[in-house]
Amino acid sequence: KLPAFSMPVSAHVLGDLNLNREMVYWAIIDPKKVVENQILTATSSLRDKLQIKSISSNLKAVSVQAVPKDDHTFEILAQLSHIPEQTTNGVIHIETNVPGQRIMEVPVVIAVFKPNPLPVVRPAR
Repeated sequence: KLPAFSMPVSAHVLGDLNLNREMVYWAIIDPKKVVENQILTATSSLRDKLQIKSISSNLKAVSVQAVPKDDHTFEILAQLSHIPEQTTNGVIHIETNVPGQRIMEVPVVIAVFKPNPLPVVRPAR
């Protein structure tokens, strides 16, 4: 017998380490009004103290650091040091002491929007 219907299912399985955001996104519309810092929160559900073994960004424009909040929580500060010339994608890598947890990769997008110059309208002669 064939099934009456099929339904694809996808899920995001969370382990012992959770991030409050799945990505970091900067929308650069006006370079004078850029929010330079973005904060992610990493929380462990284990009893052991959470440790960040290493944290890095593969983008020159983004620096990252981990700041402990308590034994189970870190804030990860992503800081934009300069605005790239064009839209750029990258990754923040986070390695922890959580057993079996692979190195986490958080996508980073710096979307640079440049205003379109207005066409010059010349009066008809």
